Amino acid sequence: MPRPRRTKRLAQLKIDARNAGWPKAWSLDHPNDERALLDGCYPDIHAAERLKRFYERFMVLPNEGGGTKPFRILEWWYRDVLAPLFGWKRRDGRRRFDKGFITTAKKSAKSTLLAGLPLYMMLADGEDEAEAYVAAVDRDQASIIYRKTSRAAKLSPLAKVVKRIDSQKRIVHASSSSFFEAISSDADSAEGANPHLLLVDELHAWRDRQFFNALMYGDIARNQPMFLMITTAGDDKLSIGYEEYEFAKALLDPNNDFYSMSHFAFIAEASAEREWDDPAGWKEANPSIGKGYRLPTIAKLKAKCEEARQSPRKQRQFIRYICNRWVDEIEAPWLDVDGWRECSEQEQPDHFGMATNCGIDLSRTRDMTALCMVWRVGVYYDAAWRFWFPEENLKRYEDEWRVPLRDWAKSGWINTTPGRSVDYGAIRRELSGTILDDEGNKTGEHYDGCLADTYDIQAVGYDPYNSLELIKNLREYDGMNTVEVPQNYTHLNAPCKLLETLIADRHFRPEPNPVATWMAGHCVAPADPNGNIKPSKNKSKHKIDGITALVIAMSRARLATPPKRRRILAI
Repeated sequence: MPRPRRTKRLAQLKIDARNAGWPKAWSLDHPNDERALLDGCYPDIHAAERLKRFYERFMVLPNEGGGTKPFRILEWWYRDVLAPLFGWKRRDGRRRFDKGFITTAKKSAKSTLLAGLPLYMMLADGEDEAEAYVAAVDRDQASIIYRKTSRAAKLSPLAKVVKRIDSQKRIVHASSSSFFEAISSDADSAEGANPHLLLVDELHAWRDRQFFNALMYGDIARNQPMFLMITTAGDDKLSIGYEEYEFAKALLDPNNDFYSMSHFAFIAEASAEREWDDPAGWKEANPSIGKGYRLPTIAKLKAKCEEARQSPRKQRQFIRYICNRWVDEIEAPWLDVDGWRECSEQEQPDHFGMATNCGIDLSRTRDMTALCMVWRVGVYYDAAWRFWFPEENLKRYEDEWRVPLRDWAKSGWINTTPGRSVDYGAIRRELSGTILDDEGNKTGEHYDGCLADTYDIQAVGYDPYNSLELIKNLREYDGMNTVEVPQNYTHLNAPCKLLETLIADRHFRPEPNPVATWMAGHCVAPADPNGNIKPSKNKSKHKIDGITALVIAMSRARLATPPKRRRILAI
């Protein structure tokens, strides 16, 4: 039971705060705020309004029709984030909060809003030789807030008092020896930094704890520093970001006795009882919805939601970026398996003599070697596979993977080669018709019915890993056009996105190959921070070699004009 004298004192402190101008709509009732009041802290509306006036006077944005316009702080951002951060004071007049965790859904104007803080902390916070930083996992991400800060400085009256050095991602205020700089975890070191303000952007992506700690403890010599972590939800629950999220979650729980006077937390996420496709949850995660130009609207998010229903990967991204919920590191399968199966029920035309592009993913022992052929037929993309696997490994990996490898081999879906590693000579024979002797030399004989005899092979795309010898032989001795396809986001994103669309539209016609269908059912394609995707063997539960070969083939087929049938004479 609360002590009567304590309860009476707390009530009077709240009355005093209201009388001093702290708005009634702004909370004083959270247990942590009540403890802070009892510890001598107090809310100072004049300090909060000073920051707001700075934004209104000096933060300038380009106007849609030309010229500039003043920056308008959204009410919820001011009430729930900026005013508490800068308006709460300790007994000695310093700011109550020196560390904060802020998470909202994507496109809630986080970067634009926070871009004003470096200028305020450099120029208006009364700190000489102020150092302000924005830090991220890479320089491109760190540059996002910097560019917005630099643009505001360029367009506003502050252009006369600061120097922008965009090539160094640095803004300098010479008269106070203060500066703002964008840094990244791939920089040489954070040692020696003494930040008055530190903005850590997209914390969910951080892995380097040494760099993080060097930044976090660099402000201990400052009188009232500000260390803010900003992020959307992530997918690694062992990360720094999730650890800080859990800390902030505990801090906000009114039923939790945990208390930190100096640590601020703001979490906007869809509540647990709401389904991911409930628009009410989207508003909880992003209070900026519908509040202005270039901010999301419910109509746009509904369209994204309908897209997400068609793809497990897109649904997972929707949950992360729109609902702002952390998801498990092991991702859901990338491809719509039901859609894949429906696509495979469509009948393919006879491809004899037609131009095709191939993709090959090579292995030695544990993985399968896969070759995929892709044909463009009008609006359709057709696909067929050849798989190779060492004969002596069938039983062992059948038990481990729990799939009928031996039945697939008997049915012809898998070609076996003697021993415990794949014989690349068998692949060469099937592809180009070249037959080798026991010592690996060409015999001069030709394997009739090889793929090069049956189809007009335009190119063989390949993963450079473990493929140089075979590819060299195909190119230099068998006369085939081979094209390296690096396994990175730049080269694989476009064919992956195309494959998703083709499956959704039922314009993909894969042969009903049980090996390829099995691989499609557990293939994972993680996204980079820009939303680019590619298949991942490390994150997928089982083998995905056939899907890797398919994406490589698609990377070539999408660039080709839909071909005419080539006439091949039977001998």
